[in-house]
Amino acid sequence: MARFKEVNGRQEKLFRDLPTSVPRLKLKGLEHPVWTENKAKLIERYLFLFLMVTKHGTYIDCFAGPQKPTRLQMWAAKLVAELKPQWLRHLYLFEKNRKKYA
Repeated sequence: MARFKEVNGRQEKLFRDLPTSVPRLKLKGLEHPVWTENKAKLIERYLFLFLMVTKHGTYIDCFAGPQKPTRLQMWAAKLVAELKPQWLRHLYLFEKNRKKYA
């Protein structure tokens, strides 16, 4: 579909010499989702600082299962459960997907 612009009272093609099709790039996928690992680290650091101040707390995770069971370093609930010192008084983990329970 050609795009036109008005020049001196007449229409001219806006993109004259551009190719009509763009070659598809083949990109290698990420080894693991960057946002998930960063989210887990952010939660871990936030809770550590929160617990240093309050000396107690409650953690609730409504999507507690790992995104990828083979990549446990990205699992936020696991990182929270392994925090040292263990000052969380309550830890509530919820997961709708039964395959992630184990």
